[in-house]
Amino acid sequence: MLLTLAASIAVMNGMDLRLIGVDDANILFVYSKHFAAGEGLVYNIGEERVEGFSSMLWMLITSIGYLITEQPTKLFFALNVLLVGTAIGFTWQYIDTSLLNASDSESTEKTHLTSAGALLWLAWIASNPGFFIWTVTSLMETGLWAALLLTTVTLLLYAISDERTTQSRLYGFASLNVLMLLTRPEAMAWVLYFLAMLLIVLRWQENSFKSALRRWLPIVAVCAVSLAALIIFRLNYFGYPLPNTYYAKMTPDKLYDIKFGLLYLRQFLTMNWLAAIPILLSIGIVGRYMPAIVLTLIHGPKRIDRNELAGFCAASAALVGILLPVLMGGDIFGAFRFYQPVWPLLLIPVLLITRTFRVTQLNSTQARVLTGTVVALVAFTLTQGISWTNLSADRGRVGHLYELTHRGILSGQYIQEIFSSSTSADLPTLGASAAGGYKMGYPGTVIDTMGLNFTPMAHHDGDKKGERGHASFSKEIFWQYPVDLLEPTLCPASKPPVNKYLNPGNWVFEIYQRLFTDRAFKQKYRFVAIEAPQAQGWLCTYINRDTLETLTAQKRHKIVLID
Repeated sequence: MLLTLAASIAVMNGMDLRLIGVDDANILFVYSKHFAAGEGLVYNIGEERVEGFSSMLWMLITSIGYLITEQPTKLFFALNVLLVGTAIGFTWQYIDTSLLNASDSESTEKTHLTSAGALLWLAWIASNPGFFIWTVTSLMETGLWAALLLTTVTLLLYAISDERTTQSRLYGFASLNVLMLLTRPEAMAWVLYFLAMLLIVLRWQENSFKSALRRWLPIVAVCAVSLAALIIFRLNYFGYPLPNTYYAKMTPDKLYDIKFGLLYLRQFLTMNWLAAIPILLSIGIVGRYMPAIVLTLIHGPKRIDRNELAGFCAASAALVGILLPVLMGGDIFGAFRFYQPVWPLLLIPVLLITRTFRVTQLNSTQARVLTGTVVALVAFTLTQGISWTNLSADRGRVGHLYELTHRGILSGQYIQEIFSSSTSADLPTLGASAAGGYKMGYPGTVIDTMGLNFTPMAHHDGDKKGERGHASFSKEIFWQYPVDLLEPTLCPASKPPVNKYLNPGNWVFEIYQRLFTDRAFKQKYRFVAIEAPQAQGWLCTYINRDTLETLTAQKRHKIVLID
């Protein structure tokens, strides 16, 4: 717990991150606020029901925060620290007392001394600032997801250490899998893996396959009923079986997704080079023991010893965590959001196949291994993609995600003030590609032009190929639902306002498929800078010409037309 808290505070201070979460977290908070206020699961009050968030469970949890206070981000930060810290502590205890403090696989000897392996595992986690960025400071469901994954794997390892898995462990296992189904869409794949692994463990322990099935099938039934209930709820409430985020981000071409997923994995290993070692070892462990696992399922228990089964379980879980983001097509955000929940799992297989040793009882060979590992960790900490020694310089990799939220909130508030003569229902419609911060600061209608919170855009028939997670924009859908303001942003007073969206290679220009240079768009919209004294600068935005005419006629604000 202290490690998680200290590291999270250190990364926030080192990168000067605001405690407001990234934009995707604020998208979910919009739903949490509306749900807590009794408005239902809607992004814009009174408009369509849409599941524009990836985690039903995190939405429900954070909605409680909004019942407690209007500004619950500190509560969410503390909760992430609690969830992640507790999961790390649970797994650390297993590594320390159940495996690495035993002199051999059958020993029941206990010690209060911390094992070198357990310390190395904590150092592995602590070496990676990106883990704390995404599981704690982002305020997303990533912390909850990481805690559930790590706890479920550890519970399976504890089950392997039993002569016969206790009923309480089975109840806990079933509960964790249900919670996972409510937390992330890819939990469906993880639950299939965990159920398969549980069957292997039960068959290894039971004398007959029927006996193993009798204990396994109720767990399967609980997971199946829970998933069915979730899908039925979604179909009846939203009209679709999966979150809207899935339809907005996934392409119909699965090979295309895998191509980008492999690129994502390559980038991860390039920037986190030390991770390649446990991944390769996990591949070797799974390959080495897979025949024995198959024989155990077919012919009965004890075809593989306890430590080998534990190693297979940990290694296969690590590989599932590595492969799923490949199948999902990866992600565009810095610090590899999809791989951070798996980070603590990667080293566990290495520890399980390493000769047991204690800090106080090292022979010369063990001392050299420990020294070499520590040196590798130190080198990794200094050279990885985001380094503890260079947090300020590395801020650009993730810091803009927090600033995006901050600028969006301010922009939304300033737009409301600019159009203060309008009622909430008459406020202009705002379109944005990163809509979380805007909606947190703006009571009017906000259209998510990338489709996360807007079903017509998410469900159109285009190929959705392009920038990962931001390729759902359709010009056809845009013209069916035109907005009054598009991509508003703050421009500083210290410089003349310019249209940065037309700069060569501008990311926003590309995700809008060069809409801004289309003749029809230029006939309908102008790019302007509206003086915003309260912001000590300008609000720069594309604005519908009719809306611009109305605002100009009011003569309340200085407006500069920008070519």
